[in-house]
Amino acid sequence: MKVDVLLRTRDFDTDYRWVFRPDYVDQVMEEKMSFLIQMMQKFELKEFLTEESLHNIYYIYDENGSVLVRSGFSGSMDSQGRTIYAVEGLACPPEQNRIFWYALPYLIDRLSGNTLLRDRWMPGRKGTHQTTSRQLSFDTLTEECLFMEPGETGSMWQQMQDHSECMKKLMQDIQTSPDMFSFVYGTRGSSFYPCSVGSCYTPGELETLPVIHERQINTALHPVIGEENETYRIEIQIEPQGKRYGAFLLARDGQGEAVAETDKMTFGKDGIDLAQIEKARIALDKKLVSVGYNRGRRKER
Repeated sequence: MKVDVLLRTRDFDTDYRWVFRPDYVDQVMEEKMSFLIQMMQKFELKEFLTEESLHNIYYIYDENGSVLVRSGFSGSMDSQGRTIYAVEGLACPPEQNRIFWYALPYLIDRLSGNTLLRDRWMPGRKGTHQTTSRQLSFDTLTEECLFMEPGETGSMWQQMQDHSECMKKLMQDIQTSPDMFSFVYGTRGSSFYPCSVGSCYTPGELETLPVIHERQINTALHPVIGEENETYRIEIQIEPQGKRYGAFLLARDGQGEAVAETDKMTFGKDGIDLAQIEKARIALDKKLVSVGYNRGRRKER
């Protein structure tokens, strides 16, 4: 079985864009997936997303083509020192919706918790702007094995690792439901963010996680933030001052314009102390708050 690959991410110096996306994934479907992008941009969710996002797989059904998507942080950073994330997954055209539906347990099993597809395909694509298409082949996933009994040799169930009661329930619902429906297979009922899924399947070992809403996180839907235009980056400016040096932190917005700076710190040839830099960074944060920024992103006014 072959499926199309979805991948929206960035590299070191090129902003977020769709790297792989088949043509049938149109603007309507992109809007249905936009909550994943919004979710990854929320700083207050990062500690949860870092641990859990790869375990949350969303199936979004659409008559014009369906997608199985997730999001996650990579081990790479961009030119401004921010951790790069990816929204990625698998997709099928409308004529394959039904066969894709029956294959979902296997596809979820392959995606859940595993390393990002981004880490497999992004190296060597630095600076590539054009969106292309790409397919992923599952040679042992044949149409015949989809409908075998779980105990039969070569069945889809025998090829999977997740044999939890939750996965059994999902497979049963898929095989018996007259209609296809959107759902999330993952760690939480709300799965971090309100979205267009009607059901949640949560494996038992993930049901005892801390409750996020106790942190009073604002999850109201907002337009997707332009990563480059709405952030600031911090630079260290160093100037000679006789036998010593002066240094200050300078914050620039996404357009490269200076928005705030700290007072100068002086140091000798032995170098600047890290404690000085941290103290200056805290002072700069306070100045940035006064002009509408908070932790690297502009507040809405």
